[in-house]
Amino acid sequence: MAGAHVIRGEGEPRKREETADLIVDAGRLMTGMLNDLLDHSKMEAGAMALEARDFELGEMARDTARFWTAPATEKGLTLDLVCDDQPVWLKGDPYRLRQIVNNLISNAIKFTPEGAIRIVAGAVSHGELRRLTLTVIDQGAGIAPEAMRRLFTPFAQGSAEVARTYGGTGLGLTVSRELARLMGGDLTVDSPPGQGAAFTLCVDLPEGQPTQAEDQGAVSAPTLTRRIKVLAVDDHEINRRTIALVLQPLDVDLTTASDGHVALLLLEDRPFDVVLMDVNMPGIDGNETTRRLRASGGLNADVPVIGFSAGTESEQVTACYAAGMTDWLAKPLEPKKLYEALNRATYAGARADAA
Repeated sequence: MAGAHVIRGEGEPRKREETADLIVDAGRLMTGMLNDLLDHSKMEAGAMALEARDFELGEMARDTARFWTAPATEKGLTLDLVCDDQPVWLKGDPYRLRQIVNNLISNAIKFTPEGAIRIVAGAVSHGELRRLTLTVIDQGAGIAPEAMRRLFTPFAQGSAEVARTYGGTGLGLTVSRELARLMGGDLTVDSPPGQGAAFTLCVDLPEGQPTQAEDQGAVSAPTLTRRIKVLAVDDHEINRRTIALVLQPLDVDLTTASDGHVALLLLEDRPFDVVLMDVNMPGIDGNETTRRLRASGGLNADVPVIGFSAGTESEQVTACYAAGMTDWLAKPLEPKKLYEALNRATYAGARADAA
């Protein structure tokens, strides 16, 4: 918020980028803390659901390591990945596995003042399953015995100094171990005094089947020569303002609606190229609004609808597509992913018009 006030006050232009970085980092920290709190609550309530989908271990490990390369480099650290060159296909929840490894790498960067962080990924046959192991090794000061005892305790930090220096909820490792155990595995740590720490995720998973990467042609589709008409539907004013800000560089013709009823009236009245639809709204939600639009047979009955919500469980996403949405994005909306979704939608529309 301090950074936002600086920008609103139009401080020195050369400070803009630095201030924007501050806002982004603070937003990511807050989002991570909220996600940890929500996941911990779900698991305590027995409401956490896991996906079972095919994924390639090396690809997941390389993507995760790539994500952390810049933060490690900024701190003067090197990030080394050791992974089998041969494809290893598994069946499980790659999103949750990546969440665990993200927590481990984030902590390793946080507590390593210099040197290297090593990530070792592999899977060996274990009966009819494959035993997946992912180890993150840092060169920090290690974990003191008294801190080790409360390492996986909810809301506990390693020490008062750690809590003051780094903040956070103290939930990252707790959530990671709970996720590992929910998968039927475990998360363990080995940390000889003064010799860094090695966190190891171990879980048995079925062998997966190779799948083809999704066609990304629509992402790189050429920009259309005309302005596209976009209807953004969200019950929260801040979200509507955020969408408008994110879409500003695209120079779209933007109309906003505060609920599903208003959106349906607008969709009856004028043509749109794309609809951005919040899923969770009071009254009629985004899914029901989309169903009514598709059943209307009206002016925009076939318009591309991009749903977005904070609910990322597989059944929630499936319900959006079942309601007639053509695409889906997770909140908070990332500008790049929103641009790509708009590109997909307008590219598909252009192909339909040409046909």
